[in-house]
Amino acid sequence: MAVEFSGEVPQYTELLEDSRRHDAAAPTEQERERLAVALRRHLADGRLDLEQFDVRVAQLYRASTRREAREALDGLPLLNADPSGPTARTTGRRHGETHRIAPHRVATAEVFRDPSSGRVMRVRVDPTDGSRHYGDAG
Repeated sequence: MAVEFSGEVPQYTELLEDSRRHDAAAPTEQERERLAVALRRHLADGRLDLEQFDVRVAQLYRASTRREAREALDGLPLLNADPSGPTARTTGRRHGETHRIAPHRVATAEVFRDPSSGRVMRVRVDPTDGSRHYGDAG
């Protein structure tokens, strides 16, 4: 079954450049707090001792880019998604598609065109739990 698409398709090099600019931006306080929560969970689960935790938290708050902030989680396994978070999807959204793109999520080079809406979507990964989220590629 052939699907015809209309409209402008972003170039992969443009999408990759957007991802690089995003990674080079300074992390927000919300992003830092979300990553710090993940570090606290690793401490509570025994994957970090207090000294390692202190070093990683200092690294996180010293980071000047989003990429550097995420590096505070390097070498740690992904956490399970927060069981207390929302489980129902937003009306009008498709499976895995988020209502609002959280800034701490890492944009991947993976893009696709949603066959039902025709929109170009980008895959983003939450560095704290590895969950995949989809949103407009723009």
